[in-house]
Amino acid sequence: MRKGFKIFLGAIFVLALVIHLLIMPIVNLTDKENTHTVTINGAGELIVVEHSINGLIPMGKDYYYIGINEENAEAYTIKAPKKWLEKNFNSEHTALTAGGLEITALAKKLDYKVEQEVYSTLTSVERITYPISASYYLDTGYVANCITRLALFAVLLFLVISFVLADSDKPTPDAILLASGSEVELVMKAKDELIKEGIDVRVVSIPCMELFDKQDDSYKSYVLPNSVRARVAVEAATPDMWYKYVGLDGKVIGMTTFGASAPHSALLSKFGFTVENVVNSVKTVLNK
Repeated sequence: MRKGFKIFLGAIFVLALVIHLLIMPIVNLTDKENTHTVTINGAGELIVVEHSINGLIPMGKDYYYIGINEENAEAYTIKAPKKWLEKNFNSEHTALTAGGLEITALAKKLDYKVEQEVYSTLTSVERITYPISASYYLDTGYVANCITRLALFAVLLFLVISFVLADSDKPTPDAILLASGSEVELVMKAKDELIKEGIDVRVVSIPCMELFDKQDDSYKSYVLPNSVRARVAVEAATPDMWYKYVGLDGKVIGMTTFGASAPHSALLSKFGFTVENVVNSVKTVLNK
């Protein structure tokens, strides 16, 4: 029951991440209906909204401005970075660009409290219309925000999928095969052969050791359980960097000499980069 509840919570958490980091950015980037290009020739600071956790830990600020198109007597609430106003407007709040500043932004609904503050300010401006409604603001940073979230999703996907490339059927595998790059194909084939012989193997790919080493101990212990001491790493180069992962009971199939000159297939066989040698190496460490 407890395990099922944890799986349920985990699924909800993963779904929330997928929605926030993948689906919503894609929806926003392709939302042509709510994307507006407007020209403003005057602007001023409207309100600054401070974010915090329980009012104690600062979480940043949002800056809202009022943008005016004087020719059409139109006003817009604009969310932009702190330096946006001084970068694009002079001390008299007039656009530095001849003909006005053109911006392309995504219209979003204001939070209720922010909407009340904005509305009380905008209603004091006479003979002005609000083409997008005073309840909405134009987010000038939506593209950068979406790209950041998509990049974060890619990093998380890299961490989850790249490290545990092929898991075992058992909760705890009999052995672990480690590799990165082109050697991954070799260990995947070795895993298939080992399964036929009743040996359950997890395949772990570590394309960036520095990144893996920075993860917390619980994650590293999940990928490389301490109880599984039968580990074989494959590296068609110097094997030194893998010893910290395979431990004293493991083995690294790597290059310990300068090399040789021969056809590619012959060299792979000579230096032990074959399915047969990987399979035999796993059996050897299992029998230690």
